[in-house]
Amino acid sequence: MIKKVLFIGFSTISLFASEVQYGHGDYSLQGGFLGFNAKMTTDINSYSLVEQHKNILGSRLYYGYNLTWYDSKVIKQAQKFFNTQIDQASSLINSYMPGGLINGNTIKIPMLNYDYQGFDGQVKLGYDIIHKSEHNFLGVNAILGISLPYINTHSNINNSSNFSNKLFLPSKTKFQTYRLGLGLEAQKSLNDYFTLYASAGVAKQFGKIKNSYAKANFTAHGTYTYFDGGVRFDLTNYQKELFDFFTFKPRIYLKIGYRYTQWRYNNIGIDISGLSLKFNKGKMKMSTSVAYISFGYSF
Repeated sequence: MIKKVLFIGFSTISLFASEVQYGHGDYSLQGGFLGFNAKMTTDINSYSLVEQHKNILGSRLYYGYNLTWYDSKVIKQAQKFFNTQIDQASSLINSYMPGGLINGNTIKIPMLNYDYQGFDGQVKLGYDIIHKSEHNFLGVNAILGISLPYINTHSNINNSSNFSNKLFLPSKTKFQTYRLGLGLEAQKSLNDYFTLYASAGVAKQFGKIKNSYAKANFTAHGTYTYFDGGVRFDLTNYQKELFDFFTFKPRIYLKIGYRYTQWRYNNIGIDISGLSLKFNKGKMKMSTSVAYISFGYSF
């Protein structure tokens, strides 16, 4: 029911103003799995439906939204530390139990592979503390958002023992987090066609992180931050007064910009090994850094 209401609501709003955005850049993942804290990076694509700033009925109140689907390439993480520990344990076990626990084989995990996909949505309601024109303002806003991504994990274990085949099985880590925070937004027109814009915000986030294979179910708390900036080029610049109370201003425009987004979670430690390893929980950080181009319209 909620999904239907949101779909109808955003479909109606987008009839009056919206932009379609494609971005490409980097996705990074640090911490969260097996106690490792090394930063890993790969390419990512983003596909968005956006309204940056739309004043309500000519007032200083405004709304905006950003609905994005992310799709990354695979991150490959070498498991040198894990393999060293397993080698030492295997040698010790086999010296006392030849052909025993792991049938004389040495477990090797050359890589763990991660890929990130999912939805992130954000709406904002704000007020222009300075409003000189459609393209010249400074506003503050409240942020309400939701993140529903997932991380697929799989390995390529290089041996055939029954014991090792039960380790590092493919799994999916699902995120369901909500956020509430504050943001700033500004635009400055250079002339009738070119406009510079920027926005930034920070929010508290909370929710759940689950992994069925590890039987992990974490209560997630942390922070969310973002920055978005670029240049807008209006392909049309026309307006006409209608009925003495409404101005018809159709706009078709292009944007080139950059967006950085970061999600931080506290006290996360997901054991995807199958060995019930003991390690300290820590911070988990994900971020996207994309350059984008978009096509938009408003009436």
